[in-house]
Amino acid sequence: MKIPRLHRINCLSQLLFLVALCVPAFIAFDSAFADDWEISEAELDRIQHQAIPMPFPEPSTKEIPDQPLRMVYKNNPADWPLVDIAQSTSQIAAPSLALGGEKAGDGPLRITDTEEYPYSSVVHLYMEYDVGYFGCSGAFVRNSQLILTAAHCIYNHEEGGFPKTVIVLPGQDGNEKPFGSKEAINWATNNSWIDWQDYSNDWAVVVVRPFDDDTGFMETHYESGASWYTLADFETAGYPGDEGYTGDEMWWDVGQAVYMMYGMIEIGFDFDGEFSCIHGQSGSAMYVVEDGVYKVAAVLTLANCKGPKINSTISNFLDDYDCGGCFIDDTCYLDGDLNTSNPCRICDPAKDLFGWSDNSGAWCDDGEYCNGADECQDQACTVHEGNPCVASQTCDEEADECVGDAIDSDMCNESLNLIYGECGMEITSGGDASNRDQSFAWCMQNQGPWECIFECVDYPDVNSCSDLTDCLAEKCDVHTSSGSDSSDDDDDDEDGQCGGLF
Repeated sequence: MKIPRLHRINCLSQLLFLVALCVPAFIAFDSAFADDWEISEAELDRIQHQAIPMPFPEPSTKEIPDQPLRMVYKNNPADWPLVDIAQSTSQIAAPSLALGGEKAGDGPLRITDTEEYPYSSVVHLYMEYDVGYFGCSGAFVRNSQLILTAAHCIYNHEEGGFPKTVIVLPGQDGNEKPFGSKEAINWATNNSWIDWQDYSNDWAVVVVRPFDDDTGFMETHYESGASWYTLADFETAGYPGDEGYTGDEMWWDVGQAVYMMYGMIEIGFDFDGEFSCIHGQSGSAMYVVEDGVYKVAAVLTLANCKGPKINSTISNFLDDYDCGGCFIDDTCYLDGDLNTSNPCRICDPAKDLFGWSDNSGAWCDDGEYCNGADECQDQACTVHEGNPCVASQTCDEEADECVGDAIDSDMCNESLNLIYGECGMEITSGGDASNRDQSFAWCMQNQGPWECIFECVDYPDVNSCSDLTDCLAEKCDVHTSSGSDSSDDDDDDEDGQCGGLF
């Protein structure tokens, strides 16, 4: 009997441990040890009869925050790179049922010629979670290793996250498995689905080693406008497993778009009543045949036959599956991405492919107001400009503000130098001339209309000492004198104050 892969790995781990005790050398686990990913027939039959179709998730109405979209992998993609394989079967190899095939227009139809393209590129997925196996659908896209499917199939919040294993069966037809089966070597989805169950990003990719016989693959396609989608005939093929469907047979249908918004599209497929799809069809490709090419335009993820459209993000990820940035904590960050909880840490592949790099000199916020503007140093927000308040103000940390008027000694000196020095005037207090030191003390204590006086000093229409005197009397209700010639206003000054407003 063939030992299941997980048991083989456990045995191998124990063997390596025993060898390490005897040989004082470092032994690395090479991916070549795991070259055989086939599943035994007995094990596959057990899984097939145990599996239940993956339920559709309930549509979410919660608000999704604006955040960078990143890919989260089960395993490091650098450990399991895509094999460079030549493919030539993305073109039509059989007539499309929607374009003149003898079954066109007959409604949902069972596909039995699953060895023929494009149905050979349609896959049945079995995901192993703690409670058992679930069945989903998918399709090879871009090559015969990448499978596009639904995110809730390979990262299910109800079942605790990623599955333990994913088994791939291309073109399954009941007990017939024309291409055999393999365990997937990796699977990935995006952080928006993982963190927020964002249904417009309910898409994922499964990676498998090439099968011995060529399954073929479909292309992907997206448009910026709506007209292409509204005029197209959409087909789908997958593995419904409820409402009378067995779950291991491939079924096909054709329909047109009936709804399109927020990056989602709904197609009028009819598997169980009007515009309805069946558990187990999650991840089915919704594709269009155009110019002799099968093009996946959306992924089926909801019970009303709705799902996210292919977009530039999905397309770019399929182009560059191996991340290309920094692979940190199972997540791919692009060059220049900041750590969401610490802007002093940045993805810089030139410095570190598998960790955060220093972002010294960048702006940050340590959450404290009264220590001034902050700056990064050594991956921490540790450099501070200092108290943001001027001399006469106090800093209120709770309110995040400076309390009091923003008056400092330079402002007082410059203004008093103009009044007392250049213009030879004196500010009167109670009819008596006040000396410069006294006025400076009032200014620094914020006693009086000093902001108003500052306005007169900087007033664009004040071009002479005479203008300044008039401005102070008009705008500030402050009286000035020249030498011993002092005068008072009519504001009933208090002792030691000036101009009534002091």
